[in-house]
This record gives sequence, structure tokens and C-alpha cells, in this order.
Amino acid sequence: MGRPRTVSDADVLRLSESGLGALEIAEALGTSRPTVYRALRRLQRVRAYVRHDDVFPWQVLPEHSHEIPAKHIRVLSLAAKTGGGDVAYFKSAVRWADCLIAMNADIDYDPATGFREIPASADGGLIKRLRDAALNGPPTGP
Repeated sequence: MGRPRTVSDADVLRLSESGLGALEIAEALGTSRPTVYRALRRLQRVRAYVRHDDVFPWQVLPEHSHEIPAKHIRVLSLAAKTGGGDVAYFKSAVRWADCLIAMNADIDYDPATGFREIPASADGGLIKRLRDAALNGPPTGP
């Protein structure tokens, strides 16, 4: 049977819908962040972690994972796989991809130096494929 719940799912839901994050909800309710995450999972309010290593043709080092190209690639990947993500970040990532495509450029990565622009391949390259997939959204149907 287990211990009784220390916080109400209704309270967690109300605070979540008001825009608070898990840490802020935990502080407001006087509980821990893991407790809040358990409630959010029960309420199906926590998005499953989406892996992006199938999108990155490189192993990106941690010191480069927060560079602009890495962030935009992850945002486009999330939109392509789930149709979700922050709208402002998505619009910014699409504008960034559109600028690269207009310059007939793509992105390459070198662990020693980080990300750099390169000429796009004949098919438009990684960024064009990823941008197109993001704009089309996740696959639907059986």
C-alpha cells in the first residue's frame, strides 16, 4: 500500500498550469522536487526525455553542447519527433536554419574547435533535412 501522499495531485496540477516549474512547486508546497515529478508523471504532465543522438552525426563534447547550433539542432529535433517544444525557441531555430539554407550552408562539428559553417551538400545538408522534418512535425498514423 505504501505511505500516504504528502502533496495533492490537484495542488501540483494547479501550480503547474499556472506556469511554475517543479522546483518552484516543491518550494510552494513544502516538499521535494522528486515528489513533484512523481505527481507530474502520475498526471502525465512530464514529457518523456527525447534523445537527439540520432540527429547529431557527431559526438558533441559537453563544453560545446550549449553552443547556439547545438541548441537549435535539439529544438528542431524535438519538434520533428514530438511536434512539441517552446514556440519562441522553435521560431528562433527555424529562422537560424532558414538563414543557413539561404546561404547554401550547413553545420559541421570538430571536437577541437566546436561548430562551424560549411557549404551545404547537394541535398541541402543536415540543417535543411532537420528543418523540413521539424516543420512537418512528427510522423502520424500506423
